[in-house]
Amino acid sequence: IDTLIKQVYRLNELVVELMSIARGIKLEVGEVIASKLLAEIKEDFKPLAEARNINFHTVLEKDFCFQADQRWLARAIANLVKNGFEAVKSGGDVKLIAGQDEDKIFFEVIDNGKGIDKQQFAMVTRPFYTTKKHGFGMGLYLAEMVAKAHGGKLVIDTYKQGCSVKLIFNKKSSSKNKLR
Repeated sequence: IDTLIKQVYRLNELVVELMSIARGIKLEVGEVIASKLLAEIKEDFKPLAEARNINFHTVLEKDFCFQADQRWLARAIANLVKNGFEAVKSGGDVKLIAGQDEDKIFFEVIDNGKGIDKQQFAMVTRPFYTTKKHGFGMGLYLAEMVAKAHGGKLVIDTYKQGCSVKLIFNKKSSSKNKLR
């Protein structure tokens, strides 16, 4: 019953999220602590990693705080991690890295899956585009929207053996509070 209630709650969040995207992402910026955000995401994906035998690691050289909308950022990063999980086979690796330099903050998800087909590469951030049997095609689109709302961008690199998706934004973002 608890699992069912959680899933109903998650479906409701998805519907609200889709409606929010249609209206434009409205940011509620506050202080975010990188280590807490990574720990939350790692905890959320731990059962799936164990069930699918995926080596899921988070990497944070030095903890840092920054200003962002934690809810939207966590949702975007979770979508990137979920894509990584879907790209790898049992025994595969997915790594979530958080870092910063003088003026940029980044969250990068790296997997050792099959990569993205070159013919599909230009389309992967389009809304409702998916190659999956059970997907909405909103994950990368949402991540890109969240990055842009924070004054940043989404950078995708694909290789013969894997993919890297990096959400990058400025520390002192001149982000809009709403982005469509």
